Amino acid sequence: MDLKKDNLNSDFRNYKQEEIEVLGDYIKFVEKHASIPDVLLYNFPRVTRTQEITKLFTLLDLYKKIENVHGCIIEIGVLDAFNIIALGHISEIFEHRNYTRKIYGFENFAGYVNRVEGVDLYPEKECKPYSRDLVYESVDLFNRSITFNQMKKVEIVEGNVEDTIGPFLEENPHIVCAMLVLHISLYKPELAALKALWPRMPKGAVVMMGSLGWDSSAAHQVLQDTLGIGNIRLERLNYTTKLSYFVKE
Repeated sequence: MDLKKDNLNSDFRNYKQEEIEVLGDYIKFVEKHASIPDVLLYNFPRVTRTQEITKLFTLLDLYKKIENVHGCIIEIGVLDAFNIIALGHISEIFEHRNYTRKIYGFENFAGYVNRVEGVDLYPEKECKPYSRDLVYESVDLFNRSITFNQMKKVEIVEGNVEDTIGPFLEENPHIVCAMLVLHISLYKPELAALKALWPRMPKGAVVMMGSLGWDSSAAHQVLQDTLGIGNIRLERLNYTTKLSYFVKE
């Protein structure tokens, strides 16, 4: 069974064999809809695992925490754009008239290698968007679909965040950040982002971390070298796995 593992985010370390088989069956099921893509569009829950729906609920719950906090949403490392597009949909549903609730995704499109020792499926996994063009096309389609589409709600900032975050803020001195999504678990980019954006985050703003406490993550060191873990109230949603967040107080 070819899962096209290079296209998947997980490294399968904690998958049971039957879970891998079910994932393969879902991929085959999606392929069966090639001749009826309209059904796939309107009836996506039937070709989606609970894990993906959980991600949507997670983003919705965290978004609701900043619904009355002014500012944009910034994600560091968009990969294939799930989070920024999902947050765009949520923003369009709950506050389509809020022109300032822009969503920026920082992505270098070059990826990075995640080395996972002792895993036969792929001991080295390159984490990068499957297609740069498709990411941009998904953003363009979304922006054209919203109510006030004369203004872009979602934008990509391309390049290494260590190099782009400074110029981005200089070019956009008006930026206020209500939510920062740190999900790539790499020290330098997340450190640069948190240092640069924390002064732009008002009280009530949320920082979401995708893998704090995970053995291959540098997230704990990012927090230690910026805010200090003992100085923040770390929380989690009880139905998620590795995700954690804290609110600026």
